[in-house]
Amino acid sequence: DLHAGSGPTEYVPGSHRDFDRKAAVVTPSVLAGHALVFDYRLKHRGMANSGAAERPLLYLTYAKPFWLDVYNFDRKRYASLPEVAMHASRAERRQKRQKVLDGGVQ
Repeated sequence: DLHAGSGPTEYVPGSHRDFDRKAAVVTPSVLAGHALVFDYRLKHRGMANSGAAERPLLYLTYAKPFWLDVYNFDRKRYASLPEVAMHASRAERRQKRQKVLDGGVQ
């Protein structure tokens, strides 16, 4: 499930028509196996996963060939990102997942 602690998607309604729109952000909770569908021209971001449980999700975009998202996917925005940390091994991920299933980690 995606909820405040697991890092849901936050977006600004109406910002696909006016990117500078001042409106309250919406952060919907989504149950596992369900979908959140929105116009990806909306000003949006994925919030941090502050829990210990993994947050697997599938993110797809569909657009006309001429559309380029220069706000959410600007190359300059990602130019100064830090090096990617080493990923956990398959065994480490399995162990972490088992702890979650056993109720030891939320």
